[in-house]
Amino acid sequence: MNRKSGFRGNTHRVVFLALFALACVLLIAGAAILKVTNDDYASLSDNVITLSKGVAYGLLTTGSLIVLLTLTGSIGACTRHNFSLNIYIFGMAIIFIAALAGGIHFLIQLRSNANQWSSLTISDWQSFTDADRDTDQFLFSCCGFGANQTGIYSGTPLYDSSSRSENSCASSDFVATAPNCYSSGNSFYNHYTVISGVVFGGILLFVLTGIASADHAKFRTVDVGYQVVHEGFVQV
Repeated sequence: MNRKSGFRGNTHRVVFLALFALACVLLIAGAAILKVTNDDYASLSDNVITLSKGVAYGLLTTGSLIVLLTLTGSIGACTRHNFSLNIYIFGMAIIFIAALAGGIHFLIQLRSNANQWSSLTISDWQSFTDADRDTDQFLFSCCGFGANQTGIYSGTPLYDSSSRSENSCASSDFVATAPNCYSSGNSFYNHYTVISGVVFGGILLFVLTGIASADHAKFRTVDVGYQVVHEGFVQV
């Protein structure tokens, strides 16, 4: 095998190892999210539980499929077996389409929630229940709404009351330094959208790189004097 084909072979191995590592990260993240939602079910709202479990199951499924497909692709690349590589390419293409569609849907929903939050008024905030305001103040690390921090909930903790002994917004020192919930919520959604977009983009880039690497591996044997067939090798 010449130096050029050896370099290409190493590149394929690096790509497959990177995809395997990505799959492991997705599996760990999915398991962690599922554990949190199961352990803290009483302190989380039903819609958060449903969304979190959906994300967890999606990560676990995607990670498992990438592991299986990466093993198949690695075997195909090492044995120069086109059928295995074609299975890998087809499976990764399905994952790419599903991840693209899911990512677009997620980002659209996220921006919809962001727009709803940015359109809130002080009257809307004051119409919230104490539990809703306490939840938002805790999740966004803020107190009150608007420039004047109107409608601060400073009573006993209502959100995740089993693990919170006090309400931070009951302290005047904390209120003096805390942002208002309107600004904090907008900042959260903006940062979350950017981070989510980067994560989805990175996953899609990894998957595309794997597909391109597998497709290239189908023709790599030309460099070393072999012709690839579905059943094995034919010396040329």
